[in-house]
Amino acid sequence: MKKIVLTLSLSLSASGLYAQEAPVVFKDTIAKDHTLSDAQAEKIEAAVEEEKNWTFKGKQNLNLSQSSSTQNWASGSVNNQGLAGNIDYELNYKKDKAIWDNRLIAGYGLIKNKGQKEQKSTDFITLTSTYGYQIKDKWYASANGTFVSQFTKGFNFANSPETLVSDWLSPGYITFGLGVDYKPQDNLSFFFHPLTAKITYVQSQSVKDAGNLYGLKNAQDNLRAEFGLAAGGRYKVQLAKNITFDNTLNLFANYATLPKVDLLYTGIIDMKINEFISSQLILNAVYDEDQSSEFQFRQGLGVGLTYGFGQEPKK
Repeated sequence: MKKIVLTLSLSLSASGLYAQEAPVVFKDTIAKDHTLSDAQAEKIEAAVEEEKNWTFKGKQNLNLSQSSSTQNWASGSVNNQGLAGNIDYELNYKKDKAIWDNRLIAGYGLIKNKGQKEQKSTDFITLTSTYGYQIKDKWYASANGTFVSQFTKGFNFANSPETLVSDWLSPGYITFGLGVDYKPQDNLSFFFHPLTAKITYVQSQSVKDAGNLYGLKNAQDNLRAEFGLAAGGRYKVQLAKNITFDNTLNLFANYATLPKVDLLYTGIIDMKINEFISSQLILNAVYDEDQSSEFQFRQGLGVGLTYGFGQEPKK
């Protein structure tokens, strides 16, 4: 687990190397050097023009927490230290009627209370890729793929001893969908995919033996396939100067088990203090009867180092 936190930390430090804009090459300048033919110069210029169709933007945060007190602190407390990092990258392509949007969100954190084992405070990875072709103003025929999982083992510490409930690809969710997207503006989009396949994969036998099947029929199975309807959207709004609220909602309904609906929501509120320090509130909500019969919700608030690059969507 410490290796993952270190990897995230190195990623936060190194990513700034890729934030610089690529140099622009002009055919006339190259021609003056007489080092390339006109045909070669045109190919280079075409490659530079194609590069302009891509946008790469993102943000990464590294949050530290610490609490300590003397043993005679009257109201009682536990000394603890915490470290958490997260990344949010987007690589998008747009040319003529074609668009290709890709987004990676990942986070990992640890907290250590004095006298107790270290525990995960957050652990998630979500990768989304959507290709669209414009069929009408603001409407796109689209194909979407999504991957959701976590990095390391997760435990339920409410039990004694603690019980294993998750691990890498246990569960892991993969969806493939076909349908339409509606993009009324750059910071607002909706999707409706009536042809969607969802695969639930549980790799760890230990997770399954502990009674966590995540919808599998039995502990000998590794995956479950469903076919249904997926819908949702994304809305990123600027609440105030230096404060943004990024919302993503995903819904899935298996045609065989209607009207049951799986819900996955992520909200990220960024409150920028200065160029390198910000506060971030992450909200997660899940409703999936294959995981729990109850609504799940978590929130995490942190203050720490941040670095962002690229262009922000228009308001």
